[in-house]
Amino acid sequence: MGVQFLSQRTTSAVFSFISMMCSLKLIPFHWDREKKELQKALDPRQRRDFAIHRKIMLSMTLFSILRYIQTANRGPFPLLLRILNIVWIVGYLLTSICLHQLDRKEAEIMQLSNILIRYLKTGQADDHDGQKVNHRDNNNKDQKSTSSSSKNVLDNNISAIIFLGFFQMFLNPVLHLSLLDASPCSPNFLGSVFFSCKGFHRGDIHLLKKLPFIIFEYYIVMVFIYTWFFNWLIVFLGMSWLLMKLQGTRGGEDEDLKFEEWVRGGEDEDLKFEELVRGGEGEDLKFEELVRGGEGEELIKSPNSVVCNLMNESMMMYLSTFPILLFMVVSILAFGALREWRHNPGALVMFPVCSIRCLFEAE
Repeated sequence: MGVQFLSQRTTSAVFSFISMMCSLKLIPFHWDREKKELQKALDPRQRRDFAIHRKIMLSMTLFSILRYIQTANRGPFPLLLRILNIVWIVGYLLTSICLHQLDRKEAEIMQLSNILIRYLKTGQADDHDGQKVNHRDNNNKDQKSTSSSSKNVLDNNISAIIFLGFFQMFLNPVLHLSLLDASPCSPNFLGSVFFSCKGFHRGDIHLLKKLPFIIFEYYIVMVFIYTWFFNWLIVFLGMSWLLMKLQGTRGGEDEDLKFEEWVRGGEDEDLKFEELVRGGEGEDLKFEELVRGGEGEELIKSPNSVVCNLMNESMMMYLSTFPILLFMVVSILAFGALREWRHNPGALVMFPVCSIRCLFEAE
């Protein structure tokens, strides 16, 4: 067995998702389909569209906050819509943080992602070649069999968790369709500004009239879920890789590829390990500072220190805010499901599903 990190199917799903994120302009990168790696987006339209996504999320964050304050001060504010408005504010806030982080830490996130992507590719190739290797004696065979067995259990668990994340990522937007159709007058939705709603009831609003607003709000939901999942996926892959290293599940010295080779992408590549982690000659971030973690620390060029420091450097804003914000969403939705199940049975479906999704990523 080689250094297979994920199953081939899971690896392909991860690559397809990253490619989709680039195509939707939700990340400021270009996906090279041949090399299977992220590259800096040189197309001005890619960067312009990403900036538009970021500005829309920031504008809608301010819009939701102002609408909540306005609605709370003008009269009765039903609990169900109050919960919905607060959850949407938190969702906008977390998405804005993720997109701002991608803008500010673009080079570092691309470096971390490519290190993990190249390791996934190396694992796939090594696993294919490893099937042709004959062991020298029975003792070595038994040792590697035991190590491979324990490694495969961890590999399968990681793959299963990622596929569960994919399932929830595609399930949530489907459920949100019913919410967007039933709540055109919710103050956190843009349609509430244009529709003359008595109280907060749906009224007799024709589908064609509210369809543009449903499409816009559905776009918001898709940006929410895809952006959150991308950040979670990178952090989860990085933490899983560190766990595998610490548990010594790579299967022996014969499979111990040098970290510099994964990052370089092969012996024929001219790109040096230091240049990749630095991000180029024009970057201010020095490789030594990244690996050292500070001026007073000793320079250690180990895989663990590089991935760990790079993950802390690139994902600091996400890691410091998402557990608090997502647990806030979980607690609010759980409270809403308990309070509103008699008056609105739909809350028993929507609120728990959204809570499970947020709790899954927060854990």
